[in-house]
Amino acid sequence: MDVNDDAFFLNERVVLGFFASGLAPTEGELI
Repeated sequence: MDVNDDAFFLNERVVLGFFASGLAPTEGELI
């Protein structure tokens, strides 16, 4: 099930990227 594995990892990368792009600006404003 390579397709399912790719979708899972892609989803994780999207979530991590979302948090990274969401937290980075917040930390920049606090600092």
